[in-house]
Amino acid sequence: MNLALAVSLALAASGSAPGAAPATPEQPPAVVARVDGAPITLRDLEERLAMDRGTGLARPALQALSELVDEAVLAEEFDRRRLHLPAGLAGELEERRRALGARRYLERALAGIEPDDAQLRALFHLNADSANVRLVVLATRAEAAAALDRLAHGAPFAEEARRSLQEESARRGGSLGTRTRAQLPGKLGDAVFAAPLGQVVGPVELELGWGLLQVTERSIGTDAEFSARRAEIAAFARRQDLEAARRHLVAQLRARAGVTVDEPFLAATGASVEPRDLDHVVAAVPGRPVRYGDVLDLYRRTFGPGAPGHGTGPSLKTALAGQLVDERLLEAEGARAGLDRGPAADAALAATTRRAEAIALTQLVRDGVPAPDDGAVEGFYRSHLSDYRVAPSRRCRALVVRSEGDARDALRRIEGGAPFEAVARERSADPRTAAAGGDLGTLDLDALARLEDDPAQAPLVRALRSAPAERLVGPLEIARAFYLLRCDAVVPAHPRPLAEIRADVAARARADAQVRASDALLARLRAAAAVTLDRTAAAAAVPASP
Repeated sequence: MNLALAVSLALAASGSAPGAAPATPEQPPAVVARVDGAPITLRDLEERLAMDRGTGLARPALQALSELVDEAVLAEEFDRRRLHLPAGLAGELEERRRALGARRYLERALAGIEPDDAQLRALFHLNADSANVRLVVLATRAEAAAALDRLAHGAPFAEEARRSLQEESARRGGSLGTRTRAQLPGKLGDAVFAAPLGQVVGPVELELGWGLLQVTERSIGTDAEFSARRAEIAAFARRQDLEAARRHLVAQLRARAGVTVDEPFLAATGASVEPRDLDHVVAAVPGRPVRYGDVLDLYRRTFGPGAPGHGTGPSLKTALAGQLVDERLLEAEGARAGLDRGPAADAALAATTRRAEAIALTQLVRDGVPAPDDGAVEGFYRSHLSDYRVAPSRRCRALVVRSEGDARDALRRIEGGAPFEAVARERSADPRTAAAGGDLGTLDLDALARLEDDPAQAPLVRALRSAPAERLVGPLEIARAFYLLRCDAVVPAHPRPLAEIRADVAARARADAQVRASDALLARLRAAAAVTLDRTAAAAAVPASP
């Protein structure tokens, strides 16, 4: 169907009364599980797998389906208790409903757009057809005609090509090499694929001037090759047509609604993403205006919560504002046509609704778990002592010099009564520790042990770990330097005292009790639910397109 005609029909249909029946009945999706008779569809599963893919998670389809079943039994309990979604989750669900209405509106509006056979064949031949071409381009028809006459009387093609206005042909003696039809656009392509092989053709009026061309070889894609690639080409063509039709549709919706973006305001904000002027309306979409805060929210959702502001200039903000305008206009059309409500919409949103209700019930159960008393905190601390373990440690000092003579001179001074710290400040060649009197700080001996696999660090690590307490050790030659060491006694591994970390332990103890409470509820509900799975259908699921 012609794209402009499809868009016109879509706009006409969008004026129908809310609740009007869809133009085309929707096919019910395949069911992969039932929980107390309520279906979980293949579409639900594929959308969950797509969500996984978006977060970098890869797991078997049956595992994702088990999660959907868990959400279904929790949602059923949510309904049984007559609970209501908290504002945040209710708002997210309403956003999904509006987006669904927009998507269904687009699907209906553009349903008739299918590329015809002629379009598919034209796309196929763009890359399947090729020709080896020689070309000369001159400024006037008269110049081209004179060159053609000289060629007819034996002048070399390369000689004539030296004056070509087409740089590549001038540089390569007229040869363009082998080009596909897609690489020979416009009049040149038409001439190349119409010219008799081997014959110089022209003058042909081209974009740069007047051309003379010669086709030495030509290959045309066959019907068999077209048949083999038809499905792939059709999918590509349909994506192109749908995107073009979508752009045309939203442009007409914008024009009909008279919506414009406040570009001067966005220009004045520069690259800043500071939360200022959040309520400023940057596009007055009827019923749901786009505010500056919405633009910043979309920026953070697109580029991440910690995204920096540089690079976020007015042009990007204008593009994001335009994206929001398009979304809201489509949502409004979907709502006008009643496509965001009703049984079909509810069925499409069932998995989203179940997830929101499952999250709300789980949080309600967890919020109901009281703070642990002193006995519970102490019990949790005792059963998780390894989590609060402080590694064995010791404090060491080191004096580093470049020669054995310097090391022995420093050793004599220290043994003669000079403080290790004073000699290290004066003589140590390691500027990082010299200012601190050679102090290396408190060393984590577990962490040091892991460094023994590094040949460059192993000798010093072993010396620090094994040095006798309160004894002067050295000189030790390590990596062409000489060390004197003095270490305190090893402080053995021990748990941090509960008094120091009681608040953290209490928080962890409550979080653990909260998880156990919600897990126990889920286990009880799952055991009581009637669950059936179509494992074969579920295992064949693939992530839905984002």
